[in-house]
Amino acid sequence: MGKINLISGDQQFSEILKNRIRRSGGLPVNLLEETEIDSNIESDEGESQILWNKRSSLSARNAVLSCINRYERIDEAFICYQPEELNRAFHEMSAPVYDLQIDRWIRGYGYLLKELLHVFIKQKSGRLSLILSSDDSRLMTPLESAVYSYLRTFIKNLSSFYQDEPVSILCFETDSRNTGEFFDYIFRIIDDGKYSPGKVYKYSERKSLFDFKR
Repeated sequence: MGKINLISGDQQFSEILKNRIRRSGGLPVNLLEETEIDSNIESDEGESQILWNKRSSLSARNAVLSCINRYERIDEAFICYQPEELNRAFHEMSAPVYDLQIDRWIRGYGYLLKELLHVFIKQKSGRLSLILSSDDSRLMTPLESAVYSYLRTFIKNLSSFYQDEPVSILCFETDSRNTGEFFDYIFRIIDDGKYSPGKVYKYSERKSLFDFKR
């Protein structure tokens, strides 16, 4: 069995990651948000799926332990965040919607990262990659921007803080819509194996002189 890769986040990015992991001989384990039931589901395509509740620290722990119990290890984790389109103005946003965004992306990912780092340090190996994507064609809402900036700064700091531990922590970001080239860029850096602690690797789509407005 190849490397065990845990994936959480944006569905489009998850599909790209799963396809690339399969091609490299690895096994993708898709971490899905819990909806109606609290259980693990094994897909028919050789892909493992684990359900979790982002608002629960216990659920994050159980999800990671479920993967460990099934496969004995986690070699790599990909955490993805792409801002949702929260169309309502900030002053019109309801308290439940505000709380849900904080619970999902700040508390939820914090719980998950804590459990993953515990596993990686215990097994003395592991790589964690945060993948951030924004759309340069629209302005992020204040809450989206706050979450994006928090995750970016948090991972950047973790990368520096844990640089002497047996774990690699990377942060990738882009504002390009060319996801194919973005992921080519990500895996070139991963395959190269030379990372700088605390660095955010940003992919910007190459433009010709004719692409700029006159």
